[in-house]
Amino acid sequence: MPKIFVFFMLIVFTLSACGNINARKGETRGMSFCQDMEGRFHFSVFIPPWKHVREYRCDDGDFRNCNQWTPTGRYVFVVSDSPFVSFDSEIITSLTIEETTETASDLVNSLLNDIRYDNEAALDPFTEDEEFYVHKTYEGKTVYDVYWTQTRDFDGKSYQWNRRDAFIETGLGSVYHLEFFSIKTMKKPEFDLLVESFVLGPAPDGAPHCECMDERAVPPEPCF
Repeated sequence: MPKIFVFFMLIVFTLSACGNINARKGETRGMSFCQDMEGRFHFSVFIPPWKHVREYRCDDGDFRNCNQWTPTGRYVFVVSDSPFVSFDSEIITSLTIEETTETASDLVNSLLNDIRYDNEAALDPFTEDEEFYVHKTYEGKTVYDVYWTQTRDFDGKSYQWNRRDAFIETGLGSVYHLEFFSIKTMKKPEFDLLVESFVLGPAPDGAPHCECMDERAVPPEPCF
């Protein structure tokens, strides 16, 4: 059974305001570690704007007028004090991380086939001769990056989403799938560094700047 971890950035965030970095050389000045709750993996991001909150779904009503919020058991990274409410309406950039025992080549080929048969999707080749980008994490793990676009409708409006799927081989018989959605381009150094700084295990410092808060609790309290 795949293990899924979800991280979201809300619409108030502008990546260009974070400063300049050189992802190709592993430049991480001004960045901090983030890790999942169990310390299975960590990576580097700018803090602020990232922070860690508990995820809820609406079980009675909709995100505009919800009578009952229920925790999903997952958690998200956000960049405002607003609780997570709706993927399509509020978020311009999101990241889902999934661990799977499928091979990276099978996952890449399956995704490429899905893109080819989706009338609302289009592959964004890495170069004229390369459908996807093969590179390494700073730890030396192989990464397969697929860039593409997809049109999605919500509330009577169409949105052109930039997609990025990075498949990282762990060398331990599993692959981590990092799935990005964004209204803005995913070909940015900040995203490159996030992918290439991905490491199994807890952050060296315990990622103290990515503390998880349950913002729907009254008053807000740390996640459990």
